[in-house]
Amino acid sequence: MSTFAKTLRTLEKNHMTTWGEVSHIFQGLLTEPVRMGDKYRTGIPLIDSHHAQIFNFIEEIRQSVRQKQTKEQLMQTMKKIEDFCDYHFSFESKIMKKLGYPGADDHTQTLTSFTKRVVDDWKEKLAQGMLHPLEVVHGLKTTVVDAIMAEDVKYAKYFADNGIDVSWIETPQDLDRGKDYVGVCTDEDIKETFNVVDRDGGGTISRNELALLLKNLNLGASDEDISRLMREADKDDSGEIDFNELISIMKSSTQATAQQALTWGQINDLFKNLLNEPVRMGEKYRTGIPLIDSQHAQIFILIEDIRQAVRQKQTKEQLMQTIAKLEDFCKYNLSSELKLLKKFGYPGADEHDQTLTSFTKRVVEDWKQKLANGMLHPLEVVHGLKTTVVDTIMAEGAKYTKYFADNGIELSWIETPQDLDRSQDDVAVSSDEDIMETFKVVDRDGGGTISRDELVLLLKNLNVSATDEDINRLMDEADKDGSGEIDFSELITIMKSSTLTPA
Repeated sequence: MSTFAKTLRTLEKNHMTTWGEVSHIFQGLLTEPVRMGDKYRTGIPLIDSHHAQIFNFIEEIRQSVRQKQTKEQLMQTMKKIEDFCDYHFSFESKIMKKLGYPGADDHTQTLTSFTKRVVDDWKEKLAQGMLHPLEVVHGLKTTVVDAIMAEDVKYAKYFADNGIDVSWIETPQDLDRGKDYVGVCTDEDIKETFNVVDRDGGGTISRNELALLLKNLNLGASDEDISRLMREADKDDSGEIDFNELISIMKSSTQATAQQALTWGQINDLFKNLLNEPVRMGEKYRTGIPLIDSQHAQIFILIEDIRQAVRQKQTKEQLMQTIAKLEDFCKYNLSSELKLLKKFGYPGADEHDQTLTSFTKRVVEDWKQKLANGMLHPLEVVHGLKTTVVDTIMAEGAKYTKYFADNGIELSWIETPQDLDRSQDDVAVSSDEDIMETFKVVDRDGGGTISRDELVLLLKNLNVSATDEDINRLMDEADKDGSGEIDFSELITIMKSSTLTPA
């Protein structure tokens, strides 16, 4: 159990609050990373990836204090949490109702109450200087972990006890399909295929357009393959393929055997999959490193967003925005992954870096440019991401995962980006600088001393049930010069000399 958790338990068991307890709370908030851990995982891939992101946001606020970020930067992080919680809670409620969880309405009330606190209370108090970011971290740790997350464990247990499999819910789109969803390729789907190939929008597919399609899909078609495919589909010998000809050949052609050349049936099945089958990460590509797995899950969600954008007839501008999000996220993910590999001595780190750099280069310089020029269709991007990410990047992840396992390197503790800057056995020590941060939290008006009212507000914001007698005692213990307020030197003395109340 962490120092922070022990302190909270001590506070719950004892009525008398000490400066030692206050010191330990802030030592925990300043120096202990915020971890999700297996205890609060639900077994629903989509929700667990969301939860990991929430914990990253909490850790981001904690780090912002150490990095001396401005109030405006902190408020931006709070806004991100607010937006993300709305997004997360909507999916969570949808899952519970879809799968018949009887406590769905109660859970929704809990979520609504939490969101209201973030939006209406914390942001307002932060803006007015009545709440310090470290108090937000404390509130999020206790509210998210002890309330929201604990409630999530309840519905996860209900699904497990009732034999309801939720492991297939990896993308937001899965909620609208169901576990046994099987896509059916319709004439409309073939029309989408036609639109992919018909680059100039002329209403027919030329030989050059077919060649470009097969090149973008990395199918390795020869000139002979392309000529044969054109002959098979072009029934009126016009030299191009119209929509009716494409429907006819795709519905009549079959998949190729291992010995056969590329067929229209093979192309048909490929586009049927791209249009109708969700892009899933699955257990096969999980590394067992929480930080990396949560980032990988987000990549798959972004790939699925692109696929859905095609079905929803989104504009080129909307699709380009999604690609830009994917680009930014990949850069972030790749930097974390490379840092991890080098920190723990993976011998293939440089080679892996080359693979990642090549992938990023393709996303940034090749795909975006081709999309803008109409030389690449979003479905071809989905195909490329599925094969590049899954068969290259994720397969490379399996290599370093095996290396770490074979060499007994334990990485299940790496849950946050900040963990990459510390060791597993790091023990946080509260310094004078940490106590100065505590002082700043309590000294609301910046006057250089802590008044009785400021101490009362601190304990209230931390949900510490201190009585008037506790407050008077704490002030008397720290205020050695009898001024009625506590200065910084007095706070250092009392925090370093005081201890936790025995349990």
